[in-house]
Amino acid sequence: MKKWILAGVIMLSIICPMNWATTVYANNATITKMEGKVEVFYKGETNWETPRLYYILKTGDTIRTKEGKAELILNDGSVLNIKENTVLEIIDLQFNAVKRSTILSTIIGKIKSKVTKVNEGSVFEIRTPTAVAAVKGTEFIVDVMEKTTDVVVLEGLVALSDIMKEKEMLIKENEKAAIKDNIMENPRELLPEERKIIKENWDLGMKKNKEEDKKTEPKEGEKADKKIETKKDMKDPKDPKDRKDMSDANEMNKDVFDL
Repeated sequence: MKKWILAGVIMLSIICPMNWATTVYANNATITKMEGKVEVFYKGETNWETPRLYYILKTGDTIRTKEGKAELILNDGSVLNIKENTVLEIIDLQFNAVKRSTILSTIIGKIKSKVTKVNEGSVFEIRTPTAVAAVKGTEFIVDVMEKTTDVVVLEGLVALSDIMKEKEMLIKENEKAAIKDNIMENPRELLPEERKIIKENWDLGMKKNKEEDKKTEPKEGEKADKKIETKKDMKDPKDPKDRKDMSDANEMNKDVFDL
């Protein structure tokens, strides 16, 4: 049964016999923003359903945006912005203080990923029908079309390989590369016009949303009350009564944004 939680990191300290502690993170992703038609398919279920804000996704779950957009925050702090007409499946999510594994799969669509620092031995991959984009840095965009995978690196370094991982190339900051019809196209520097389009499609929308959030930000006392109430009234989206309560609350506090 899926649990409804606010975006954030849940940490548990495990005391081991050798007197050392390891931090364990919840292995999930939280839907923090939505606009338009968004659906999720939970592992083990038989139908797609319309989620609400703060639904969580785990390994084996899938989210798709038809005429909608969504933002996911992973429990390690990484952020995924999902454009319209995208299908994203969570293949693996495992987080702890020493090692992380995030493996996602998309057959079509656009995803912008802002990834927290990847430790040695950790994995952050986005797989497509033709390629695998493995993070060596922090921020990049994957655009999947029929027989084509485009990758743009905004910050850091990304390793792009064919689906069999037989060939690999590194894409640096402000570079773009692609795999088309199983042929790898070498990285090239982004043109000024391309950078402008990316800024218009992604960054400016997020800045606009932050400004709107700031205008409607509650006072400090109201924030504290809200946190206490949320902890007390944790709800389950699979329970019909809780689902209705969440639906009513969501309509009152709709968080519409432009990716």
